Amino acid sequence: MRIASAFATGLVTLALLALNPGALSAAGHFIIVQPGYPGSTAEAEQFVSDLLGAIGKGGGPGDLQGEYHNDAQEALKAINEKHPQLGIVSLGFYLAHKDDLHLEPLLSSRPLDRFYLASKKGSAIQPKDLSGKAVAGTPFQEQEFVARILFGLGAGGGPVAGGTSSSEEGGKEREAAKGAAGAAKGGGADVSQWKVEATRSSTKGIRDASRGKVAAVLLTEREKRALDSLTAGQELEVYYRTEELPTAIMVSLGKKDAPAEGAAKALAGLKDNPEGQSLLALMGIEGFVPVGEQELAKFEARYRADGGPNRKVEESAKK
Repeated sequence: MRIASAFATGLVTLALLALNPGALSAAGHFIIVQPGYPGSTAEAEQFVSDLLGAIGKGGGPGDLQGEYHNDAQEALKAINEKHPQLGIVSLGFYLAHKDDLHLEPLLSSRPLDRFYLASKKGSAIQPKDLSGKAVAGTPFQEQEFVARILFGLGAGGGPVAGGTSSSEEGGKEREAAKGAAGAAKGGGADVSQWKVEATRSSTKGIRDASRGKVAAVLLTEREKRALDSLTAGQELEVYYRTEELPTAIMVSLGKKDAPAEGAAKALAGLKDNPEGQSLLALMGIEGFVPVGEQELAKFEARYRADGGPNRKVEESAKK
């Protein structure tokens, strides 16, 4: 009878594994890499723990351990030491390390975001005006991404009509047409001619732009939304915005397997419950969706484009 009971228990365990292959997987490591984003590895420990706990509750691996890095070199060191199987990385990190880290995209963030160039009110500055001038911002923590994707050959985007005034919405269709035309012509700005300052905080770049110490500041979507809450930000106007793109990619490091698929399904499901929505809000996004077959192909092609990999961006300071 004991043998029969043990056999039955084994069958139940196997059935549960078949239904949820990630639930009893060996402990794995999960890494979040968002260069230039706020916070530190230590400060993000509770958030990472909560996120991985939510993934476990949602049917993904229940024993994931992980960490957050906002410095690409520190992230690469951690990857080399801890060999994570899964992660959430910036689009720039994905493009830079797709091949050497064998990154397989599973999900991408929504909504799609833009990056913005802001300068003192009345300047109406555009990317082509910045040759030889200082430009600051946290996105320059990923300089090749800025040079090749945001402003390189084939990049979309264009002027913001009326700056950040109410006419911005009315200018969307005009900007979209300009961006599409620019992409079709293969236009772009040569960021290697800019004097970039890769700042650790957005407030420094915003403050320096308001004082005329830099000609412009490059902002993320979240940083742009916070402009009006800062005294220095109220002196700036947004005059250019890039095309829309995903800012976070869930990846497997190596071959996609059942636990990876389970984690992806759980992460995509976070947007459907209050706890998950709160975690996503802390990341500045609304959710994740499966990566489309061609969604990242255009960015990968532009990142590898002739001339792009050889372009060196001049960095005058890293603060």
